[in-house]
Amino acid sequence: MNTLNYIGCKHTLLKTLLHVCNENISDMKSKSFMDLFAGTGMVGFNMLENFKTCDANDLEYYSYII
Repeated sequence: MNTLNYIGCKHTLLKTLLHVCNENISDMKSKSFMDLFAGTGMVGFNMLENFKTCDANDLEYYSYII
């Protein structure tokens, strides 16, 4: 997946987010992940490997296009 990097990109938080999810959510493969404020979709795209499904939400038009 090609990504857009911009100020506020959550790419650097991915390891921390996954660590917190692993510590607090049992059986993630059977659960859905919601990527609020999805932006470029980087978090949702990477979380899809760990969850059953992933939905995304963002009000920015470029996010809808992506």
